[in-house]
Amino acid sequence: ASGPLADGVYYKKCIVGSRHGSLGQLIEENHLGYVFETGNSDDLSTVLSRAIEDKYEYDSVALKYKDAVDVNEFKRKYLELYMGIVNDKRK
Repeated sequence: ASGPLADGVYYKKCIVGSRHGSLGQLIEENHLGYVFETGNSDDLSTVLSRAIEDKYEYDSVALKYKDAVDVNEFKRKYLELYMGIVNDKRK
């Protein structure tokens, strides 16, 4: 995911993005906000209005994603992976 997306998730912001590609899939699967049809300005306008008017609350799925991309979790997973590689080389 992009830095701006991670920043938005860290602050539990409603993410608005194009449905196209992996970004849209990430937003939809993790309940991070709203997606619009690429190239459809009417859909974009509708989604932006909804994002502004509605108070978007992170549910358990979004919070789980937020926890997974937390810097401390990243460090833990990195060390776990690194230690696993080190342990394999010692065998």
